Amino acid sequence: GINAEYMGDHLCIQHSMLLHLLYWAYELYLLASNVLVSSLISLCRMCRLLLRRPRCREPKVVAVVGGGFSGFVGARRIAESTRALGLHVDVLLLDQKEYFEYVPGIPRALTDSFAAPRILVPFEETSLASCGVTVCTLRATAIDTRLQLVEAVDPVDDRSGDLVGGLPRHFVCWDRLLLCPGVAYSAPAIKGWDRCRLETRLQQLKWERSKLSRARHVILIGGGPAAVELAAALLTTSRNRNEQKISIVTSTSRLLVNCPPAAGVHALSWLTRRRVQVHLGERVTAIDRSGLSSFTIRCASGRSVGCDLYYLCCSHPPADLIGSVAADASGSAAPDSAALPYRCTNALAHCTCPNVFVAGDIATFDGSPAPPRNAYFAEAMGACAAANVVKSLQGLQDMETIALDAHPVIECISLSPLHGVLVIDEMVLTGILPAIAKEVIRLTKLDDVRGGIVGRLVWLVADASAPSAARALGALQQLHGTYARKELLSTLTEILCTLLIRPAAKAK
Repeated sequence: GINAEYMGDHLCIQHSMLLHLLYWAYELYLLASNVLVSSLISLCRMCRLLLRRPRCREPKVVAVVGGGFSGFVGARRIAESTRALGLHVDVLLLDQKEYFEYVPGIPRALTDSFAAPRILVPFEETSLASCGVTVCTLRATAIDTRLQLVEAVDPVDDRSGDLVGGLPRHFVCWDRLLLCPGVAYSAPAIKGWDRCRLETRLQQLKWERSKLSRARHVILIGGGPAAVELAAALLTTSRNRNEQKISIVTSTSRLLVNCPPAAGVHALSWLTRRRVQVHLGERVTAIDRSGLSSFTIRCASGRSVGCDLYYLCCSHPPADLIGSVAADASGSAAPDSAALPYRCTNALAHCTCPNVFVAGDIATFDGSPAPPRNAYFAEAMGACAAANVVKSLQGLQDMETIALDAHPVIECISLSPLHGVLVIDEMVLTGILPAIAKEVIRLTKLDDVRGGIVGRLVWLVADASAPSAARALGALQQLHGTYARKELLSTLTEILCTLLIRPAAKAK
């Protein structure tokens, strides 16, 4: 009986151990099944992600040559759009300067020591870093469209920057290229490419201010906004403005030839009332040095004018980067620095290179008049070219086009801190409001460049509403000359209804 009871207990223990073994085996089975299923699910997800990615695992490279208004806006728009669309794209900005320069503020910076640091912003402090744009401080010397390469050298921080034979060369590969090198002035102090570091540019402006303060007679060659604003700045902020003599020599028949005649007439009247001598229709043929610090300006009419200091306030395009490579490959001579601007379609695509887009002052359209050269239209061209670059990366064919008549011609010229000239198409405003508008434009644009929310919102609204506002102001100016002042309120109401209410009703 004892043995039978012992045997029964032993069988119960064995049965219990077997049940425990089966239970743990079942748990291991469930664990292995979960691990296997999870691994299969993860593998399927990974395969699906790999299938969704582009065939080329390397990211597409978009190179932007030039860091001015067009290049800055174009690089930022490309980086933001590709990130929003989920495209794997690297955006490279090639500029031989390490800073962004607000060019409309240079005439004031040449005479005001407090204005110079405000118009120069290092690229590392701009919104490009947050957008994922890589800024390379390189000077592009040639472009090979067949191999899709940009040949560049390290910039030289002096006037001998054209001697690049002994400098190390860099080659940048690209899938899409946006050319925005801009134009330089014959006077590098106004706008040039010979100062790549921020410190040396500030020293150059300081040296120019000291020369202007010592000069007894300053001659400005050119009749555009740069010459007019520099003459006005010398009249209002120069230390010896009461003893200094200022002259403007231009080959055109009036000042501000690209603006309506009323703008040039007002600028001429404002300058001449303050003893500025303006020589219209005088083409400069030679500039001779007649002493250690004196020059003689010779005109085609035989007139000669002596001065202590002169500035060439006229621009010229850079060398033809694409043409230089093609010419070198064919064995012929490369074009000189006075090459014509690049011909492109209304989609800002280069006429002979499908993967190259052009924007800024160097772009000209086939069969269209020359586009206006100002910061507003340069940014519009940069935004349009950026949109077409993104569409090209997506393989789309419907490119956006830019029409000259769709964007208003906007020019804001500051004559003094409390007086200016604002041109919007054919309408000309003078007085204190243009001066305030000039300062507001500078503050908001630099805030936008630095990535400020206020500046970005202001310019998003301004760019979107500028064409409609220009049409409304143009119609208002035309009707103001036709109707009496007492009917102006009803006319303005009718214009607003035409521009806003009727298109909205038609859209509904």
